Amino acid sequence: KQAGQARSPTPAAADADRDGVADLVVGGRGSYHCIRVREPASVLWTFPTRGGNPARPAIGDLDGKGSMVAVLAPGDGWVVCVDLFTGAERWRFSPANPLVESAPFLSDMDGDGVLDVVFGSHDLSLYCITGRGVKR
Repeated sequence: KQAGQARSPTPAAADADRDGVADLVVGGRGSYHCIRVREPASVLWTFPTRGGNPARPAIGDLDGKGSMVAVLAPGDGWVVCVDLFTGAERWRFSPANPLVESAPFLSDMDGDGVLDVVFGSHDLSLYCITGRGVKR
């Protein structure tokens, strides 16, 4: 990696167009894209960001009801949750020191049977947003 060059995040895979084949969600400088990989390949949705170095998205069901989301860390100080099927924003969060240092990951951290969002920030804190607290 050269100085000043954006890192190339690893895509996350999930069936965003419900055709039985995994699609890719990947970030680039200025936006995330959901790409249909089955022929004919196409961009299913684009979510614009304010630049920064995007991290690998995390994909899962945060409400436990089958409504899949992609949780994004675009490198602009926010963690953003978007609907996997449409790319529409559901919620966003910024920590006290808004430099998110890690890719978000999803895990049931409190044992309630619902995935939670976990990520680290430049303020040396680890954040956990409970999945049950996320409203549609």
